[in-house]
Amino acid sequence: MFASAPPKDNLLAGLSAKSLHRLTPKLERIELSFSEQIYGKDDIFSHVYFVESGIISILASDGGEHSTIEVAMIGHEGMAPPPVFLV
Repeated sequence: MFASAPPKDNLLAGLSAKSLHRLTPKLERIELSFSEQIYGKDDIFSHVYFVESGIISILASDGGEHSTIEVAMIGHEGMAPPPVFLV
């Protein structure tokens, strides 16, 4: 995946060459569409997304069907979901 160029995500770019080499076979580049939902409430995390371009929005709801608010944005400096570090 990163054979010819360094990763564009800051977390991956900060890894040692040895660590990145070990992780690379497990990485898959995917393209997400605008407004595509990667996780829903109470979902179990099955993948971690390292952002190379664009942003991932974290939304919260007060329970209403159409009342959501953006509470966080994740760009090339991070990964989604953020709570994976807390597990």
